Amino acid sequence: MRSLVVSSGDPLAGLVHVRESVHPAWPYRLPWAPPDGVMRRRGGVIERIVHEDGQLVLLRAARPDPAGPVVMGSWAETEAVAARALVQWRRSLAVDVDHRPFLEAVWNDPVLGPLVRRRPWLRPGVSYRPREALVAAVTEQLIEYVEALRIQRGIVRLAGVQCERTGLRDSPTPEAILAVAPAQIEALGLSPRRAALLREVCRLLVRGLDLDSADAAVREQSWRRLRAIPGLGAWTLSSLALRGQGYVDASPSGDLGLLKSVGRLIHEGVVTDLTPAHSGSYDHAPQHGREAAPRERDRLGRTPLATEQQVHELVSRYAPWRGYAAWHLFMA
Repeated sequence: MRSLVVSSGDPLAGLVHVRESVHPAWPYRLPWAPPDGVMRRRGGVIERIVHEDGQLVLLRAARPDPAGPVVMGSWAETEAVAARALVQWRRSLAVDVDHRPFLEAVWNDPVLGPLVRRRPWLRPGVSYRPREALVAAVTEQLIEYVEALRIQRGIVRLAGVQCERTGLRDSPTPEAILAVAPAQIEALGLSPRRAALLREVCRLLVRGLDLDSADAAVREQSWRRLRAIPGLGAWTLSSLALRGQGYVDASPSGDLGLLKSVGRLIHEGVVTDLTPAHSGSYDHAPQHGREAAPRERDRLGRTPLATEQQVHELVSRYAPWRGYAAWHLFMA
């Protein structure tokens, strides 16, 4: 890791630049930048901004050579803040994650084998902050992913702080979301019930809900507090665990994309021998009941949907990597 002060004439002049080059475990590709209004990709460079200790931090990453190192950079007013943000950015990019044991275990599997051989680098993305994954999951309940992204972009425009240097916006804080009138959130397309749920989640975060702790007991306690919120169920908690906390054995089995993908694989005869018997909770995260009847979710009715239990039965074959398995199935 090395740092330098950006010289005058550069749009980031006056900021301290900390950079690092890391050779990731094979295979690896930089995560895609979802059009959520926060992450941006230009050419081969992904970038976003965050706020740390009251400072705005610009983060960038690139891999000029597909076989070479990932180059990561962090720009901030002070070296300490830039370095701390770079550590979290490195975690979010998952450059240190070696998922080869999962690949070896499923390489010749009749269901997952063809999928992982096609995209061996594929793995779930992890948000910079766990709360970002939680807020995103609330907006994604019961609707198509594309529609959820449109709502997320709207929330970022309403409540995210914009960087004058880059034009990027940071993910809104819970306090900023609570400062937006509920009617404005609903006008984006989020139902009144989901808008109320989003506000309740933000209030819990403002009160000090700890989603960042690596302590398993603290994590379980945070799940229990979230589970107590009416309307927040297993799928949302699983999405938080997988996409926000990097818990690779968490499977959001009720995800509409998974219901479609697994339903199609069942219909095509690729997946067989799924017992309808209940074999336990479909996720390690605590449950709070069903968030929707699966067959109510496909508004077009064109895809034969699997049930949450069928998805659970399938991904449970791949523990302790159920999250990885679910991600490959989702992208099938």
